[in-house]
Amino acid sequence: MRTLQFALLGIGAGAAYAILATGVVVVFRGTGILNFAQGAIGTFCAYLFFELHERRSWPLAAAFAAVLVLGVVIGAAMHLLLMRPLRRTGLLAKVVATLALVVLLEALVVWIFGGGVRIPSSVLPVRVVEVLGVRVGLDRLYLGGIAVAVAGVTALLVGRTRTGLVMRAMSDNERGAQLLGFSPDVVAVQTWAFGSALAALAGILVTPMVGMDPLALTLMIVPVFTAALIGRFSSIVVTTVAAFAIGMVQSVITSYGGPRAGDRLPVAGAGAGRRVPRGRRHPRHDRLRAASPGP
Repeated sequence: MRTLQFALLGIGAGAAYAILATGVVVVFRGTGILNFAQGAIGTFCAYLFFELHERRSWPLAAAFAAVLVLGVVIGAAMHLLLMRPLRRTGLLAKVVATLALVVLLEALVVWIFGGGVRIPSSVLPVRVVEVLGVRVGLDRLYLGGIAVAVAGVTALLVGRTRTGLVMRAMSDNERGAQLLGFSPDVVAVQTWAFGSALAALAGILVTPMVGMDPLALTLMIVPVFTAALIGRFSSIVVTTVAAFAIGMVQSVITSYGGPRAGDRLPVAGAGAGRRVPRGRRHPRHDRLRAASPGP
């Protein structure tokens, strides 16, 4: 019963990993770049949301919408100001640019919001309910449902829509896509904006559970990248399932071995040696013809 209880408690962490990892997979599939700044974007957006909502008394909907828009703006700026000037450089330079953004966003959090650790109020219902005979917070169940919904909608957008097809084609063969009339800048801006908006969403929903800390979501990038790696940086569904499994297993191991026990898992979080898995580019697929405009 104790194992089941802590497994259910791990749904919250798993959902956080899932939302962040979905954004990582989208950016990789659309641009071929590993975005190490995903967690840092979520952290900055979370601080801004609770600054607006709790300290300045903005209505919940207004603060929520403003921060999601900020996430979109950050994503678009990442491409226009960082990635586009580095277009002719190697992949390593682009990855280093995302790491530089991590440092910048952490510094901005401390400078603008004062840093520090705090526990903000949740935007989700927090009462305790009984599931399968054990008590668990309703906010974790809601967050789990939101993560599944985000993964499902994103998988449909990427796999079934024309925009998703063009995005994947651009990643495989940017020159070929340009010859067929597609703008790499437009596709890249859309990809980065969507991925960053998911980071902002995760920051708003998750920080009441893990606490607001300049490093809280930033260090989640380790289990997030592990989940994305299990999904081969391609399958959003597999990545989401892996993220939930990682969160639940980590919670169970922590319950039996103390707060540091989960760190012994290579997927558990910041204590995992700070190694981030590296994805591999997938073989080129012939998507350009299917994505090309009609006659």
